Parts: sequence; C-alpha cells; structure tokens
Amino acid sequence: MLALIGGFSIAFLTGFTQSIQNINASVSGGKVTVTYDLVGAKPDQTFIIGLYGSHNNFSTPLQMVSGDVGNNVKGAVGKKILWDAEGELGNNIDQITQITFKVKGELAAVPIAVKNPANGSTARTGKNLKILWAGGKPNQRVVIELLKENQVVATIGESQNTGQHDWPIPKDLAKGVYSIKLTGGEEVVQSGSFTVKGKIPLWMKLVPAVVGAGVLAAVLMGGGGDDGGGDVTTNDLPVPPGPK
Repeated sequence: MLALIGGFSIAFLTGFTQSIQNINASVSGGKVTVTYDLVGAKPDQTFIIGLYGSHNNFSTPLQMVSGDVGNNVKGAVGKKILWDAEGELGNNIDQITQITFKVKGELAAVPIAVKNPANGSTARTGKNLKILWAGGKPNQRVVIELLKENQVVATIGESQNTGQHDWPIPKDLAKGVYSIKLTGGEEVVQSGSFTVKGKIPLWMKLVPAVVGAGVLAAVLMGGGGDDGGGDVTTNDLPVPPGPK
C-alpha cells in the first residue's frame, strides 16, 4: 500500500491561505495515480505543483508525470497526477509500494500590471494619487518612481506588494505629463501617461456658489402678480380695518 504525505501551504500578506487536502494514491500496472484537492485559491491564481518521492529523500520532483502538475495549475477539487513509476524507476520498480509521496506547490508569479493612474487621466498637485497595480510575488518589495519624458525625476516610495500606494502629489511639482514606473525584483513596468495640473484656485470653487446665490435672489425678487407686471413689496404692513 502506498504511503502519502501532503505538504502545501502558502500564506499571503492578507492572511489568505491555500492548502492541498485529501491526497490519495493508487497503483496499477507500474503507474501511480495521485489525487488531491487544491482549496482556498482565488480564481485568477495559478500554482506550480510538484510530486516528490521518499526514494530520493524528496530532493527533486518526479519527472515522468502528467496531469495537474507543473506550471499553471488552477485551484479546484479532484486534481490528478499520473506518475509513470516503471519508466522512472526502471529496475527499482519493486520499491513502488514503499515510497512515501509529498505534493508541494507554490504560487506562480503573475506579471505586474499598473491599474492606476490610467492612460490619459488627470491628477492635481496637493491631492493624493492612489497608485494601483496587480501581480508580482506576495513577499517582494516594489519600488515606485515618477517619470517625465521616460526619465526618473523622483522616487515616490518603496512598498510591500500590497497592490496599492497613496502618493500625496507635492504642491510644487511642475505641471506636465508623467508616468509611474514600478520595479519588483527583475520586473520593470510602466503606467500610461497622465497629466498633472495645478490645484484648483479658491475663487474657481466659489464661482458656482456665487452664481447659484445670484440666481436664487433673482427668482425671489423678480416674481410678480398674475399679469406678471406688478412689483412685489415685501415690507408692506397690513392695512388696518376701517371704523364701523
């Protein structure tokens, strides 16, 4: 009877954890079928899965394997790995029933992609710009830089790969067209171009309020009688009744 060991766990910065469960194996005609469930994975995640055996002290993954093994394995229940034990063990095929198996996995790195700032968007000095990205390895550091005409003009910061970073745009930053560069490990990606404009002057913010107040006053003071030609006096006192 085959012995089984399942060893798989990936912890994310968010505390999210994936695991391999319900590992089973069967042997038939010199071939071993290992089934497992890969649970807790997000729909957009892929994994690198390897099947290991105790006959070489789990030092290297088994080579003559097929099925849900190798790169780009999605999370789901009912995963299956087929190992050609006879082909790989050769004359040592008699060891097959004594082998302990271990299923190992790791999250496959997704290329980093900048989500925000979007190409053609606008930002203003003195305001926060939320820089968003996706992909990369969970534990890697990401360096964020500001580019103008494809030249680095400032280092915005360095962050864990959380997928976001709030950047307060300096009030004295020159107006113009910029982009963001992210460097994570050996990956270097760049956002689309966005335009930085100056802070909106206070008087421009007040204009709509002033115009609105003027329109309201005109409405209140410009109403008339039924014929539309009379003046309205708002401070007339009521006429006292005549003598009886």
